[in-house]
This record gives sequence, C-alpha cells and structure tokens, in this order.
Amino acid sequence: MYRLKLKGMVSNRCVRHLGGVLQRMDPKAKLEISLEGQIIQIETLTELEKLKKIIQQEGYEVESAQVRP
Repeated sequence: MYRLKLKGMVSNRCVRHLGGVLQRMDPKAKLEISLEGQIIQIETLTELEKLKKIIQQEGYEVESAQVRP
C-alpha cells in the first residue's frame, strides 16, 4: 500500500477525476482519497514511480510518498 501526500487537489471534482484515473489504471486497486489532507492511500500492484508519474501527468504534485505494509 502506498500513501501519497499531494499538492493541488482542491475540490471534490479533483477527487473524482483522480480516483477515476487511478481506477482505470488498476481496476482492482483499493483506493481512499482525503480532500482535506490531500492524501491518497492506494493498494495496487502498480510500481510507485509509475503511480507518481500518472498523478503528475494529471496536474498534481506528489509532495511525499510512503510505502506501507
């Protein structure tokens, strides 16, 4: 599981958009997004660097990323 702190996620529209992008990337992913904390927790088989690149391509900055068991 990854925990990513983002910058630039400012509305529920951002949450829906980014959630949709990540679910299309991996339909089996388990995903939690917090607008208040601008945090994404995702359980996926996708590599962290690829995940960060996808998020950045959508216009969000990844401030930090952690791998969680």
